[in-house]
Amino acid sequence: MTTVEFPERVRRADRWAWVGSTLVTIGLFSVGILLTADVGFSAIVGAGAGIATQFLVPYAASVSLPERERLPLADHPTADSFHHGAAGGGLLLGSLVALGVGLARADPLVGLWVGAFLVVASYVPLSRLLPER
Repeated sequence: MTTVEFPERVRRADRWAWVGSTLVTIGLFSVGILLTADVGFSAIVGAGAGIATQFLVPYAASVSLPERERLPLADHPTADSFHHGAAGGGLLLGSLVALGVGLARADPLVGLWVGAFLVVASYVPLSRLLPER
């Protein structure tokens, strides 16, 4: 197993992404509870946005580096090979739209279905639009 040394900026972002994802999860869960009073709906929306943050923070740190300094995440021995920016972007988009549709409709379940559809439908376009790490 080879050891890959990622730049300090990416390692720092990876270490602190859990703080951001926790705050986003708690924040969106709280907003959902206040506006819908539906615990299950708010938990799913908050969790989706939190996981998105966990993907997006290290991804953003990586793409902010000059291209010659970037290392593909696939080079890391424990990482799966998928587009982390597209996954995070899709999850964030789906979570926010789910919250919006859930607030606009009487049934929050409709918001979850629309959000889930957007997560899946946005992955391929985002993976083509966003730069690879």
